[in-house]
Amino acid sequence: MDELRLKGRLGKCHLNEFEAPQVTFVHRVNPLESELAPQITQLVNRAFVQAQSELFATPSPRVSVDSMVRIIQAGELVVAERSGKFVGAVMFRDFDERSGFFGMLAVAPESVSNGIARQILEMIETDARSRGREVMELDLLMPEPATAYQLRLRSWYERRGYLPQHSRPFADIEPEHASRLRNPTSLIRFAKVLSPYR
Repeated sequence: MDELRLKGRLGKCHLNEFEAPQVTFVHRVNPLESELAPQITQLVNRAFVQAQSELFATPSPRVSVDSMVRIIQAGELVVAERSGKFVGAVMFRDFDERSGFFGMLAVAPESVSNGIARQILEMIETDARSRGREVMELDLLMPEPATAYQLRLRSWYERRGYLPQHSRPFADIEPEHASRLRNPTSLIRFAKVLSPYR
């Protein structure tokens, strides 16, 4: 993948470093570095406070430390760093031989609107494309009526080429979690066709 090849922490890629006052390093976390789980878990849960409170009558953390450990050990965690601090994260895996999948894209609240989410997304799309994946997918919860946060999130993804493919009632997928929702909610699968890697 040249400069954008995903590596461990010793090989981090520089993305758009001339577009921001600080260099952002986006890289896959080494599967052996599960000791980072508490720190990354805290970042993700802070990023999702508003979304969780709007969606759920009894909000809970977006992810647990145990789940984060499993994500790291599976080699599925990508993070963004600035000045030696974690400022963003995403879970990213191959869905099948044709598709990549990501979820839990998070940016630290104090770092929002600095282009970090876009840089993370560009990096994982580039990696998926370089390995022959043709499509990138994600799931998004959408309540009825839609919350302001989820509408902004949907609009952000659609501007980047992600289009809805199908939806299912969240209660059919995760009945226990769905019981805590404020309103009926669907899980929408979005997908983007990736242009061939050059």
